[in-house]
Amino acid sequence: MTPTPKDESEFKVIIRGVRGSYPVCGKKYLKYGGNTTSYEVWADNCLIIVDAGTGIINLGHDLMSLYLKSGSDVESRTPIEAIILFSHINIDHLQGLPFFSPIFLPDSTFYIYGPDFSDYNFEDAINSAISPPYYPISMIDMYALKLFRSLSQDEAIYWDSKKGIPTVVNTFREFERKKQALKNSSIQITCMKSYAHPNEGVLIFRIEFNNKAVVIATDTEGYVDGDTRLINFSKNADLLLHDAGYVSQVYKSLNNCKQGFGHSTMEMAVEVAKKAKVKRLGLLHHEPANDDKVVDAVEKKSQKLFPNSFAAYEDQKIIL
Repeated sequence: MTPTPKDESEFKVIIRGVRGSYPVCGKKYLKYGGNTTSYEVWADNCLIIVDAGTGIINLGHDLMSLYLKSGSDVESRTPIEAIILFSHINIDHLQGLPFFSPIFLPDSTFYIYGPDFSDYNFEDAINSAISPPYYPISMIDMYALKLFRSLSQDEAIYWDSKKGIPTVVNTFREFERKKQALKNSSIQITCMKSYAHPNEGVLIFRIEFNNKAVVIATDTEGYVDGDTRLINFSKNADLLLHDAGYVSQVYKSLNNCKQGFGHSTMEMAVEVAKKAKVKRLGLLHHEPANDDKVVDAVEKKSQKLFPNSFAAYEDQKIIL
């Protein structure tokens, strides 16, 4: 079991990085942060990480601090264990992984899930991206136990802190799903394949525990009258974190049109939130060009359309 913070709650989300495409820095970005996409979810003392942009680096530092404080030596310390979910492996969702300190600890364990692709599988894709000449060392040189598995939208992950190892089940085999669901302490992770992102789409995740749910929908683009599949997938969620990378004027600009780039506007996110009847909406994957003033304006407009909405910012903690 991973060492946990003293203020650990039953179910919470911590935003570690909300920027899309590439990290940014400077005075204009202090409020919302400049790290690329990564989200930390705690439930039943289990850690789930969604995406490994540069935001995962500071999470790694915090986990290392907890690890070192948990005992006086390697034998007495609490090992770090977590699920890492990849929506896809565009570089802004992967670039922090080689700098994630706990992955170099031999007693760490990471269950790593993500989508397969047409020409190569998930594990091979990551191994190829993190290797010379692109990075000086390979995944094999990162000493943690790394258990890779591709994930499709007909599968769900159940994780019980008392059992230790996550279980993947086929959601179409209802008898198996119901049997697993009877374990009230289990965390349930389901996914939806979104095709609204160029070159093979992305996975959108729904994480449920104790009758509460968070949906993390990054790198997805809206449809006319809303993305019906995503609306159904997000139904009644306590929190929807939805891509809102583009301001509408830029998205539909004749000179610099962003249509088809695989990212949404705030209005698209609000439409999904309203139709899915979610309790809260967080806007994320902010375009690097959108500084604090721009994101502030987007948030203000969003709250007029969906009062319980906010622009997500780095290190924000959300209790479910």
